[in-house]
Amino acid sequence: FSMSVKILKNKNIKFIAIQNAHRTHINYKKVRVNIPNYYVFGDYEREILLKSDSSYKNIIPVGSLTAAVAKEYLREKHDDLNEDLFDICFISEPHFKLNQDFGHIHQETNYKLQESVKALANNVLKFCKKHKKKMIFSGKADISSEYRKAEILSYKNMVDDHDFEISFHKKKEFINYKNIMQSKLIIGMNSTILRESFEFNKKVLWCNLVGHIDTKSPAEGICE
Repeated sequence: FSMSVKILKNKNIKFIAIQNAHRTHINYKKVRVNIPNYYVFGDYEREILLKSDSSYKNIIPVGSLTAAVAKEYLREKHDDLNEDLFDICFISEPHFKLNQDFGHIHQETNYKLQESVKALANNVLKFCKKHKKKMIFSGKADISSEYRKAEILSYKNMVDDHDFEISFHKKKEFINYKNIMQSKLIIGMNSTILRESFEFNKKVLWCNLVGHIDTKSPAEGICE
């Protein structure tokens, strides 16, 4: 993309990039690309990029394209969505060591990332059981993915009470977004879908138990 922009910069061609996932300052430090028009989630990204010495020119905060499409699709397909069906939607974030986005955090925090995933899962599951809250455990893997079994085993190895089920994603049907739409509160640690939940006017609790800057919420206050 960057090379195409450079080669064709004098042609009458408009180049656009659209942000597809939550990114922190470390992601933009790793790779610098020439993006004349970059449509991002929000002011968080815009502030990071304007402070950097990269060649970003036109940075437009627009929100998540995926979430916007999901909302339109789900409202067309399901006219009976109950937005209060679940008290809590807990976002599964197994963070295997092979997850390259968090490789540096595994190294810098001496495996604290996985311990934080474990602590958060146990606390949410205990809270829901104690206070009789209706929870949907929204899985990361697609239902057809080979990582689905690994995700289940990962949480069964981490949580004290194995009485839980994970609702796995169906990308073509936007099932994770359906879980969001039908829940009052969304809880997670660093998933992109926490940012996207604001598209659905949902309350979000971003639990940065790791304490690392790259798992920190992009906003401060009651949501963190």
